[in-house]
Amino acid sequence: MIRVIVVEDEPPILNAVAKMIEELHSDFHVVGKAPNGEDALELAEKLKPDVVFTDIKMPVMDGLTLIEKLMHMKPAPIPVVLSGYAEFEFAKRAFSHGTFDYLIKPINLDVLEELLNRIAHRIYQTIKDRETTVLDQIIRNNASGGDGAPSLYITDLFPGQSYACMLICAGSYCSYHSPLLTPGQEFWARNNMEEIIGKNVKDRCRFWITDGEHDNEKILLLGSKSGSNIDISMISKEIYLLLASYGTPVTALVSLVFQDIMQVGARIRKLQGILKRDICFGFSQYIQESPAAEVIKKSDHDILHPSWENSFHTAIAMLQADNFKSNLKSLLAICEDRKCRQYILEKILQQIFTLFCKIPELNLTNHMVDIHMELNEIITCSISYEGIFENLSCLTEELFYSKPTTACPNTEQDDAIDRIDAYIKINFTVPINLQMLSDVFGFAPQYLGRKYKKVRGRTPNDYIIELRMNKAKELLKEKSMMSIKDIAEAVGYEDPFYFSRVFKLYTGKTASEFRELQA
Repeated sequence: MIRVIVVEDEPPILNAVAKMIEELHSDFHVVGKAPNGEDALELAEKLKPDVVFTDIKMPVMDGLTLIEKLMHMKPAPIPVVLSGYAEFEFAKRAFSHGTFDYLIKPINLDVLEELLNRIAHRIYQTIKDRETTVLDQIIRNNASGGDGAPSLYITDLFPGQSYACMLICAGSYCSYHSPLLTPGQEFWARNNMEEIIGKNVKDRCRFWITDGEHDNEKILLLGSKSGSNIDISMISKEIYLLLASYGTPVTALVSLVFQDIMQVGARIRKLQGILKRDICFGFSQYIQESPAAEVIKKSDHDILHPSWENSFHTAIAMLQADNFKSNLKSLLAICEDRKCRQYILEKILQQIFTLFCKIPELNLTNHMVDIHMELNEIITCSISYEGIFENLSCLTEELFYSKPTTACPNTEQDDAIDRIDAYIKINFTVPINLQMLSDVFGFAPQYLGRKYKKVRGRTPNDYIIELRMNKAKELLKEKSMMSIKDIAEAVGYEDPFYFSRVFKLYTGKTASEFRELQA
């Protein structure tokens, strides 16, 4: 229920406005009426309303003074001005005091209904944000172990319900915080989790979303509504199937049902351990927590036989890059067929590529750590076996030779990177990606990406995003009347929602928050 106080010195208008509010939106309830600002302030301090509708010209205390005083309350109610045409300048002044909107008398029902919908959305979003912040604090504070008793504030936000949490990982498991925009991060930027879950869950249960340990992970808490029983398994499976249909591998882990909200941290930690152990590279998975510890026999422990290792060693010793890549492709096909877990795949690749450090002629003895980091990054930034083979092929060429066999001299490579930079700088405001760059400059996409990163320390996509975000910040500062949608289009994003999520990922603030800070 959204609590409302209406302030108006003419009783017929006062009663009419109160009646319209309650009839147009069932969530709004008028808890108080007042003929002037002074009485309204006294009511507000006692009743703690969510919204105050107030006239401007009133005896004793006018509406502007009332709004100014209301803004000092904690929490402050949302003020809405009721204005006559002749008082329009007063209404404009009211915005400087924090007014949400104004209504011109006589009040248009359609306008009032639209305003009530906007107010309700803002209030519910504020409540949701507050709950999510508290949920995040519960999870983080429990990170070191031990579940304390909930405070009254937490109990009020999360009353006795049944809960289950989901840990959702898009793309590969990230064992480190990558400075690059990974496919998993891009997945969450492109897909509005709140909207997707909301449409799927509807009114069946409550839900909260917060960030996971890594940038490609999300935590979803599902909670039953008071007095209702929900099928957590069915709802979580529906959510998983929907997310998995978007093209990027998704791993969804679901906890057992629990009643104490303070357990959520421990539940998430358990799911994180299962994720790290059981995530399969290149495949979507739905994993439910089991009541008892289960030992599930996997078929991926014995993939790398000694004969495989010998064949790789021979190919490296004989400087046979093509033979090495052929063996690698065959081995990856076996890994894919057996749905190899990511940590097993990492071990296999580390074991193979460490062999390069054992061949004196290659001068790679002291580069084992660098090679392992490269492998980690390749796995993190790949979502398919085809993609990982292309990236590993580029790495293989780099390790066998000082440059790939098809490469040009270093000076020409640097010149090519300069030309790519110049092209990006001219064209970043139109849709552009790695495939388009590879078509323009005649390099394979994976080769171009690795060469560019080796010279610049970042990917072409990172540079495109940097240019777009800097331009967006410039427009937000200088073009106060330009809409977020128009700014998104101006910097190369056809989808304004995708732009908004990338902007927040890049700056830590929404575009609207950034603009307000510059005002």
